[in-house]
Amino acid sequence: MPMKHYIIALCYTLALATSATAEIELEVEPRVEFELEPELKQELPIGIEAVTGYRSDYIYKGSKLAGEVVDFQLSGELAYSDYQFLRYSLWYVNETGDGDFSETGFSLKYLEQIEQFDYYVGLKYRNISDDILDSTAELFAGIRWHKNEFFSVGAEVTYDTEVDGWHSELSLRHLRDINKDSFVSIDLGLSAVHNYYGEDGVYDVFSRLSYTYNITKTVSFSPFVGTSFQHYGADRELLYGGAWFEVSF
Repeated sequence: MPMKHYIIALCYTLALATSATAEIELEVEPRVEFELEPELKQELPIGIEAVTGYRSDYIYKGSKLAGEVVDFQLSGELAYSDYQFLRYSLWYVNETGDGDFSETGFSLKYLEQIEQFDYYVGLKYRNISDDILDSTAELFAGIRWHKNEFFSVGAEVTYDTEVDGWHSELSLRHLRDINKDSFVSIDLGLSAVHNYYGEDGVYDVFSRLSYTYNITKTVSFSPFVGTSFQHYGADRELLYGGAWFEVSF
């Protein structure tokens, strides 16, 4: 069995094995990120997170950009008050094997939490080394409603300055504690585009199932599997997997 398929199958087995013993509940943030449980986050003295991981395919906003990749990310948060935050991230993605895709980037996001709602705006810059894709800056804004600490619904709109196009998505997240050291999360979503790399209308339906085990209060391991059913493109049905290893300071 190819290594890529073996890793997907392993992650899928781990995720299903944990979700079979409990219900599932949800939290926020985009598809390629994950967070520590809120009570663990509050105990962190600085709030900086370093993440390294592997993905069998690099899927970004419904499009496959590369095959197997390894990536590194450094992120953190500055709190202006109990409800106002500035979040920042830096990352590097590199395709393994015969591929030559690589990406470096950063993002800044200002977020306000008002009662059960998160409101945010931000900027993302992606420096891409590829024969087909160009580097770009993205402006985004979104809102997320939290029914409770386990379930949330969000909507986000992104403007891509390189192609003068729009990408929007609606997503759900559901989290479920397995025990005091681990939890399962499920993400489901639908995206639509306008003049986005020549496409208009419904873009993809996506999902992700992940299991996070907190080895300590500052170290976590998260295998995951995901799908993307695309309306456009050659690879219309995508299954991918991977794992993250996170250290918080």
